[in-house]
This record gives sequence, C-alpha cells and structure tokens, in this order.
Amino acid sequence: MSEAMIDLLKSGRIDTGLLCELAAHPDFVKLLADIQIYVEGNAATRIQNLNAWVDVARAEIVEKYQPGEHDKTAGVLQAAHVREGDYFISRVHDDIDAIMEDIQQYHCGRTQTGFRGSGELQGQPGGITVDGILQADKVTL
Repeated sequence: MSEAMIDLLKSGRIDTGLLCELAAHPDFVKLLADIQIYVEGNAATRIQNLNAWVDVARAEIVEKYQPGEHDKTAGVLQAAHVREGDYFISRVHDDIDAIMEDIQQYHCGRTQTGFRGSGELQGQPGGITVDGILQADKVTL
C-alpha cells in the first residue's frame, strides 16, 4: 500500500468501513479485473479486430447490395461497431452497481455491517476494519 493510501485511510476523509465492505465483497475481484483489462489495454486489439470484421462485412454488403442511407441492415452493422471505452464503462458500471446493491441491501435496518473475508456478511460489530488491515499487514505496506 502506498503512503498516500495509508494517509487517506487515516485521514478520516473517507468512510473506511464502507471501503472495507467494498473491497471484501466477493465480486470486488471481478471489478478490479475489468478495470485492469481496460487500463492495461488487454482487450483493445480484440475489440479493434471485431470492429475491422464488422467494417469488412459492411463494405461487402454495401458493394453487393448498395443499400440506401436508412437501410436496416446497414444500420445494424453500424450499431455493431464497439467502442472500447463504452464497452468497459458498461462492464465496470454493471460490476459496481451489483456490489453497491448488495451492500445497500445488507445495510437496510442495520447499524453496522461488514463483509467478512469469506464473503459472508456480518451484521454486528467486528467486520473488516482499516485498523485491522493496517495492523495485520504492516510488512507489505
């Protein structure tokens, strides 16, 4: 963990309990994987290849059938073009929405909740805390 992250956690500027619930949620790993794929550009080439294939198919259809400007098939092929940013924004949005819904559902009617490391929710004090993380993991900080 960086010094900046440790300072942020200790500062009181963020709800560290909520941050811990988010990070301990079973689907948090999926969220980070989707973010990492986007940030590192791992899928960019595949998306570009898919778009190139769509462009080839569209060009063949236009050449062979010469559809009008408002032709349904040409419109479908245009809509099939995938924008990398839009694709990942949608994936990450879906990931975080599901996590937030789970956390909100478990907060209804509870004063304190937290995901245990096993992914089980605990409806009483003693869930994951930042202090616990900082104490247990000093070596890797």
